Amino acid sequence: MKTYRQFKEEATYAIENLMLEAKGFGDLVQRRKKKRKKQREQEAKADGTSLRDKKISKLASTKSHWRGLE
Repeated sequence: MKTYRQFKEEATYAIENLMLEAKGFGDLVQRRKKKRKKQREQEAKADGTSLRDKKISKLASTKSHWRGLE
């Protein structure tokens, strides 16, 4: 589960992107999204897992959902 700080950061990021796209700065938004994706991939690489593996393990650890993922 996300903390409030993580949720707030993601919400702020999404709102900023929407505002920039509305003003016609779509190229800037695309660069920001690529940079963020690359940053997340590097964080996952530092952990030794891919983003997909990290997500699957998180879903598999939840008892009530996604029981057959392994």
